[in-house]
Amino acid sequence: MDVEQIRELKKKYIDELYSKTRKEQEEDRDYIDDTFEPGVRTPHKVLRLGLGYEIVNSPAEQIVTSNPQAFIEIKKDTKGANDAAIRLSKVVNGWIDILRRQNPNPFKECIKNKLGRGESYVKILHNPNEGLPVLFQVPDSMVVYGSPEEDENGVPAIVLVAYTRQPSDVILRYPEWTNPKKGEGQKTVEWFEYWSAIQRYFEADGEAVLQGGIQPNIYGKPPFV
Repeated sequence: MDVEQIRELKKKYIDELYSKTRKEQEEDRDYIDDTFEPGVRTPHKVLRLGLGYEIVNSPAEQIVTSNPQAFIEIKKDTKGANDAAIRLSKVVNGWIDILRRQNPNPFKECIKNKLGRGESYVKILHNPNEGLPVLFQVPDSMVVYGSPEEDENGVPAIVLVAYTRQPSDVILRYPEWTNPKKGEGQKTVEWFEYWSAIQRYFEADGEAVLQGGIQPNIYGKPPFV
């Protein structure tokens, strides 16, 4: 795909494919945040109890254990298999401990998105720093637009991401970005990502931020489940 085709796809996904879903999710969010219009007239007053928030968050606290563990088994019973399984379990549990201490907690966040949005995504990226070899991010499902086609592991064929972010965040990560609307006094920029099995393309306020514009996707699939 070229840039114009990607932008057309964005318009189709946001304005057509996901328009009804997002409208319903926005209505749900009003109830979760307790900002919905109750239709109460004077002299009666609204008493907001925050029950919607509790309905979404309390089950996540109950479902997800405070100390998740991984136990790895090696199916082929060879010499040293048990020792290898113990070593691998120890390594993976070290990663889980790091994830468990993240804020927000990714395990609980997945459940909250399922209950509050009706869907949940995990974005999986390599980590160039020490510690976890892979980063597990849990974005708000309302900013992620996955294609109806997905593989057996729940990876969509195409994923679009669209939301607003601060210009300083973009400049820090992509210093070559010119901030095309900086003279208009904007406080946020429109961020957009396109991922397919072979390509990736990012832009902020309509300007490409990756070198060369469209780049090959070295992961071989969109990094979303």
